[in-house]
Amino acid sequence: MASGGRAIHEKWAFIFFLAGIGFFVTGTFIQGVLPIMVLGGTSKMKTKDQVVAEGFYKMQFPELIQLLAMYPNLWKKYYNVPDQYFYTSPPAVQKQIIKGVAQAISDGRWIYMAEGCWQCHSQFVRPVSNESAYYGHVSVPSEYDNTLFLPHLFGTERKGPDLIREAGKKGAEWHLAHFVNPQYTVPGSIMPRFAKFVDLKDGKPVLTPANPNDAYASLNPEPTKYGLAVITYLEWLGSWYRPRFFDEWRKEVQEEQQNPQAMQAAMMSAGNSGNSSPSASNSNNPSSSSSSNSTNSNKTASPSGASQ
Repeated sequence: MASGGRAIHEKWAFIFFLAGIGFFVTGTFIQGVLPIMVLGGTSKMKTKDQVVAEGFYKMQFPELIQLLAMYPNLWKKYYNVPDQYFYTSPPAVQKQIIKGVAQAISDGRWIYMAEGCWQCHSQFVRPVSNESAYYGHVSVPSEYDNTLFLPHLFGTERKGPDLIREAGKKGAEWHLAHFVNPQYTVPGSIMPRFAKFVDLKDGKPVLTPANPNDAYASLNPEPTKYGLAVITYLEWLGSWYRPRFFDEWRKEVQEEQQNPQAMQAAMMSAGNSGNSSPSASNSNNPSSSSSSNSTNSNKTASPSGASQ
């Protein structure tokens, strides 16, 4: 009787052992081998430069255009991005801007992963619980079909909000304040501080004039290289899925491309009325003229306001 019971026990142990191996092999195939077979590696996926170029040419990046204008010296220092407005620049300069912004997005994504942000923030809007009303359009497979989503960061929990539609919701200044102390912007937040993303001196943010040539220019808190990269990444997330907000902005950009000389003259005139020099009005910075008259400022700021 005892030997029979031992045989039955060993039989079931062997069955569970085989089942464990079977589940392991099946899981490895479904989550590891099958995606590679379907995608054929990354050769068929869009590269980071292709993704960013498409975003610029489809006019999906008003926040990134604004970010370029806010910190031209930092972009030049960290990513060799020239201080020129993308849509009136020659192709060689546009290529340089695309390359720098793509690298910043990639850096920001790796920092996001290294700091464990994906453990508290998801990047997938599910078609349940009316999530689209809160976070935005339900996620679809095609938007993850590029190398900037390898590996995917769908996340496992939502201790913080979903971020796949983050572009245009907050703004650079909000993010910088949130990094210094999340309690400043979201009372009761359990997010840890990331003050290392902000350039601090004696515990206070270093302020940089939006336009060094304008005595009345606003002051912007200055991020570190890591902070600039993370903000760029966050302002990129979801930028491809909000076409209805930017019809007016796209129309203005198309007019600039058709008649860049008239746009330059309008910017110079507005700059003179705002007590700024002509050289300032030709820069990438939309704050080079007064906030009420600057066409370039309206071009970058209004879409953000519309999406908030």
